[in-house]
Amino acid sequence: MALLYHDGGAEFPHPKGEVFEALMKAIPELKGMKIYKFDKSSGRIFVKAGMSLMSYGENIPIYVRELSPKRSYVSITSSGRAFDFFGKNRANIEKILDSTSKILAQNSPTEEDANPKSDDPTQRILKLKDLFEKGLISKGEFDMKKSEILSEL
Repeated sequence: MALLYHDGGAEFPHPKGEVFEALMKAIPELKGMKIYKFDKSSGRIFVKAGMSLMSYGENIPIYVRELSPKRSYVSITSSGRAFDFFGKNRANIEKILDSTSKILAQNSPTEEDANPKSDDPTQRILKLKDLFEKGLISKGEFDMKKSEILSEL
């Protein structure tokens, strides 16, 4: 048996919105976990994990915090309803972080996307717009780079 509360977290090299969406995709894929409440603007997700042979169930609040436009931190607390047998609550935190990390790795921009090599300004702006729409760069970064491209004309 262990304590009722476990904390965990991880930093991701992705924007807050992208990390939030990856969590929303990852959690329902994990056996026994269900999102029961979320607020994207504040970066909060509340998850419940059902009872099993090793746990009486748990509440799992998750918070996504922006560290910079391209870096986010996920904080997870698992609070069991009774005792945590065999560290299942801690294992659930790790499952959420691992699954989220795998989803984000699939969506990582390639070096070519991040550094367009085309000399055509229209193509460079279109690639830049695509990065912005995917949430990989901020509005400020988009506007600054677009201005640089247009000033080269």
